[in-house]
Amino acid sequence: MPEIPVLEDRDLPPIFHAADTSSVVAQKRLITAVTIRLIGIVAAGMFGLATWKAGKAPTDWAGVIAALCFFSAVIDVHAGWIKASVISLHPESPSRVAAIC
Repeated sequence: MPEIPVLEDRDLPPIFHAADTSSVVAQKRLITAVTIRLIGIVAAGMFGLATWKAGKAPTDWAGVIAALCFFSAVIDVHAGWIKASVISLHPESPSRVAAIC
């Protein structure tokens, strides 16, 4: 009975290796972004429960820190562009197509 040939990594075309490398990099970026967002949301919730006023100023610094944590969780920084991920448009949405035209 003839042996079935095993496809090895060196047998695959260069485009596969490029796509594989690109995919791994994108997956790491996604995990990092999700981690930052989750930490920001949890920290915002924790600081939102607290009250911290320093001196005679009426500023609640815990609320300010909570707002900054929430802001860091909402903002998506990618390739030099800053966009709010909550209001970002999908590339295929009609309003984005209308805005480009």
